[in-house]
Amino acid sequence: MARLATQTAHSAAGHFSCEGKLGERPASVDRTDWTRRPVAQAAGTCAGVVNVREAARLTVTTVTEKPSGRALTEQCSLERGELGLFHMTAYYRPSAEQEMSLDGRYPGTAKDSYKHSVPCKDAIGTAHFKLVRTNDRAPDGTSGAHGTSDPAALNRLLDSFVTASSGRHGCPTT
Repeated sequence: MARLATQTAHSAAGHFSCEGKLGERPASVDRTDWTRRPVAQAAGTCAGVVNVREAARLTVTTVTEKPSGRALTEQCSLERGELGLFHMTAYYRPSAEQEMSLDGRYPGTAKDSYKHSVPCKDAIGTAHFKLVRTNDRAPDGTSGAHGTSDPAALNRLLDSFVTASSGRHGCPTT
């Protein structure tokens, strides 16, 4: 957290050509709970990620999400009932720099992961996106990654998340 806060302050100072006073404790911290809802009712960080047809193809029935635009990261989980299938994260500003640095330093640490980065305007810099197949225990007792392992389908899913999330942050995806 300290590295993230420091990098945020450093990026803002560089972008706006200013120096600020030393930090103070935040007045509030977003403590919004996760919301689980049917995929067709996604309204936060999962909004616009998967349409009904693609959800049926991937056997996705529910999403777990938070309101969008409240943090340096956005997360969206796609599930089949209680069974986790895919977890996607969008990293912005220093959070993206940190994640790209870790990905470069420890390649291959997240098996079954797909990544994509896009340049953004203003102080946002580069946004970094990641999809990971969720390891979960199914009702029949089997554990491991569930859902499709088809790279084309997973790349389509990540591309949808990139388009939806980056669009909310003013980042062009083309």
